Amino acid sequence: MKKRHGRADFRRRRGIAAVVSLVLAVLGLSLVTVGVIAWSSPRQDPALLSREVWVPVRPTPWFDPGTTIFAVTRPTAMPTAEQLNCSLRTPDGVVTPLARLADADRLGSRVKSGVSLSPVLDVGRTGAGTELACAGLALDDGEVWLLPTLPFMSTTPLSVVIAGVGCFGLALLINPRARGQHRA
Repeated sequence: MKKRHGRADFRRRRGIAAVVSLVLAVLGLSLVTVGVIAWSSPRQDPALLSREVWVPVRPTPWFDPGTTIFAVTRPTAMPTAEQLNCSLRTPDGVVTPLARLADADRLGSRVKSGVSLSPVLDVGRTGAGTELACAGLALDDGEVWLLPTLPFMSTTPLSVVIAGVGCFGLALLINPRARGQHRA
């Protein structure tokens, strides 16, 4: 019967644990960095839209659904995409008309300056240097606002930071040196 070399197995397990610990530590650092960047990125400031005036739109932070156009809530009918006639202009001059309606049931209404607003058009995610303008006659009938789609900051970046801290903790638990196992 052949005797197993316990010391060689111990060294192999310790080496594997050190590599796994290093991978978890790098993953944790990456997750914390991504979460902090996403959490600290500025969101769209509320902007009152006027006819044929280009308004700068901030770049959408990571994990954020973007921006939405809200209009004064009317008991009869909300303005349509054609009545607002809104367009996005990218830094290279490409103008895209907005036609995607916002989901009013999912987003709900907002109150701005004492006026109830309902979502009309979904602008979505935007990049740096994007501008928005509306040329429709519906802007003369009441206030139209450009607001962040969510009324609150997304909790996803915070979850990513917590996952990164968890990876750091797991890396410490697995690391042989943290457990007091030094080279023999």
